[in-house]
Amino acid sequence: NIDDIMDHPVVHISFVDAVKFCQWSMPGGRLPTEEEWEFAARGLKRSRRFPWGNSMLTGKDHSAHRMNIWQSEFDSQLEEQGTNLYQFGRNSLAFVKDFYAANNTALDGYPQTAPVSAYGPQNKLGFHNMVGNVWEWTTTDWTAGEPGDSQDPRTKVKKGGSFLCHRATCNRFRNSARMMFTSDSSASNVGFRCAYDSGVNT
Repeated sequence: NIDDIMDHPVVHISFVDAVKFCQWSMPGGRLPTEEEWEFAARGLKRSRRFPWGNSMLTGKDHSAHRMNIWQSEFDSQLEEQGTNLYQFGRNSLAFVKDFYAANNTALDGYPQTAPVSAYGPQNKLGFHNMVGNVWEWTTTDWTAGEPGDSQDPRTKVKKGGSFLCHRATCNRFRNSARMMFTSDSSASNVGFRCAYDSGVNT
């Protein structure tokens, strides 16, 4: 039954399916490039870590959540140790598995995906959920290594991070962060948003 999540992002969508939906949804509909996505996330600002600023939490007492990511019952321990769980070599995978086997405390309000309107606009352009919630497809081919290296058209750049991201495991809920994803893949934390060229009547 999906009645309770009709306002959540659609997930388990491959790159081709996302492209086809955007084309169907409106004349000129398409997926954004990585550059377009990041321009929208930054909201006309160049140096912001997140769409709204440089602090994860906002408000007078820095307790207001602005995105949907993973909060663990181990967070207080991790903050004391300043631990990146991937720094332990061969033991890293076991630590990450234990980490995600622990409870997600959902301090941001959602243990999995959140409604697309959750947390309000993240920047002055009015975009919601640019970071956190679900990764989003772009049309940009992934380039491994240095700029100018060969690109793989079967692998695309995804942006934004997701509800499974945490600073200790996946610090990708930043404007500049990027990850690769093969175009025939799908996942419970990967979705998309459509883009339209200027002048298209939406």
